[in-house]
Amino acid sequence: MWKGMNLLRVLSVLFFMSAANSFGALTISNIKVTDLTDKRVIISWTTDIQADGRVHYGTDKDNLSLVRSDIRNGGSYYNHYVEITGLNPDTTYYYRVESNSVQSPRYSFHTPQETTVGLSYSIGGHVFDRNGEPAEGGIVYLTLKNWSDVVPVTSLIGWELSGGGTWQQRSDTSQWNTDLQPIVRGDIRDSGATVLNTRIQNYDVANGDQIDLFVRGPTPEDGTYSDVITATGSPQTVGDISLPVFYSSIIVSPSSDGMILRWSVASHVDNLGWYIYRKGEGESDFEQITDKMILDDPLRDDYAWIDRSHLRPGRYFYVIESVDIAGNRVKTDPIPVIVLARKLRTELLQNYPNPCNPETWIPFRLGDPGEVRIRIYNSSGALIREISLGRIEAGEYISKDKAVHWDGRDYRGEIVPSGLYFYEMEVGRIRFLRKMTLLK
Repeated sequence: MWKGMNLLRVLSVLFFMSAANSFGALTISNIKVTDLTDKRVIISWTTDIQADGRVHYGTDKDNLSLVRSDIRNGGSYYNHYVEITGLNPDTTYYYRVESNSVQSPRYSFHTPQETTVGLSYSIGGHVFDRNGEPAEGGIVYLTLKNWSDVVPVTSLIGWELSGGGTWQQRSDTSQWNTDLQPIVRGDIRDSGATVLNTRIQNYDVANGDQIDLFVRGPTPEDGTYSDVITATGSPQTVGDISLPVFYSSIIVSPSSDGMILRWSVASHVDNLGWYIYRKGEGESDFEQITDKMILDDPLRDDYAWIDRSHLRPGRYFYVIESVDIAGNRVKTDPIPVIVLARKLRTELLQNYPNPCNPETWIPFRLGDPGEVRIRIYNSSGALIREISLGRIEAGEYISKDKAVHWDGRDYRGEIVPSGLYFYEMEVGRIRFLRKMTLLK
C-alpha cells in the first residue's frame, strides 16, 4: 500500500538547500526535545549514515560536562534516542548532540515545575517497514492537537522501559507504546530542538481528541508516515502501520520549457497517481499546479512533469502528492529550488490548436525588445496574411491573451480553404518559420 513517502535524495540543478544541519561528512537533522517532564527528557535525532549517538548537557551553557548515550548502549543507527533522567524542575538545560564525533549547534530546554502524577493515557500499536518486517529502531511521535505548542511524546519501536528503569528490547520488535500524559506546553523553537517557557497543562485526554501521529522509519529507505487519530477516551491500540514506499530520486531542473520535475519510485503498489504543488518563498499555502492527476503506470518507475509557468527569479518549493486506491494522500517534504534570472531565447513556437478550424493562436518568446511581424503563407508559398505587432518588450507570449491570434482569414477577410500553411515570425533581421494545418 502506498501510504506515504520520504525522500532518498533531492537534487536541484539550480540550487539545493537542506533543512538538515551539515557538519562535514555526516549530516545531523531532525533534532527533537520530547517526553519532557520535571525530571526527564528524550532527545532524538537522525543521521544520514549509521553512527553512534550521545548528548552533552548541563545547566552552564559553556560547560556541557554531563553525557548520556543512546538507550541501546552502543551500536550505530540512523535514528538516535537518548533519555536523560535526574533533572531538576523549573531549570534550563543546554545540550549538543553528537554522532561519530560530529556535534550539532547548542540548543536548550526548560523543565516544567514539579509534575503532579495524574491520569495516564496509554496508546500503542505495531509498525512494519517497507519489506513487511518489524520496524525496530523507528520512532513514533505523538502530539495532542488541542494546542499548537504541546511538546511531543515518543516511543522507540521495539524497545521499552522496564519496571526497574532500564531499557530493553521488546519480544515483539514491531511494537510501540507511550503515554500522552502529563501534557507539557512550551515555546517550541528550532523545529523542536529548543523548548522554553514550559508549563503543565491540567487536562486529561478525552474521547474525540485529535492526535497527530508521525512515524520515522529505522532507515532512510523506510521513509515516514503521518496520520491523525482520534482518542477513544481510554487506553487504545492504533491499527498496524506499514511504512511507505520510498522515492529513489527526485530531481528538479530548468529547461527552455520551464521547471522539469523528475521522480523515480522503487515500488508503487495500489497507487493511482500524483498531483504537484508549488509555492513561492513567503507564501503561506501551496497551490496545486497540475490540472489533472498524473496517472500511475505499473510498468513504469520513472516519471516527469513540466511546470511551464513563467516564474520570477526567487526561491520556490515543490511538493509531490501521491494518491492511492483508498484515497489516502501523502505529500513529500518540500523540495526547494532557486530560480535565477535568465535571458529568454527568441523563438517561434507551435501554434495551437493544430490542426485548427479555422482560428488558432501563434505563441512565441522574445529575448529582446523588437519589431515583430507574423506572416502566413499557403502551401504554394504565396503570402495570404500579415499581422504586425509593432515594437514589443521581451517576454513570453504564449497564453491566448498574449499569443498572436489568426482567425483563418486571408488579407481580403475570406476564410481560407483546408490545407497546409506556413507561418513566419520576423524580428529585426531574424526570421523563424513553422508549418500548420487547417482542417474544416
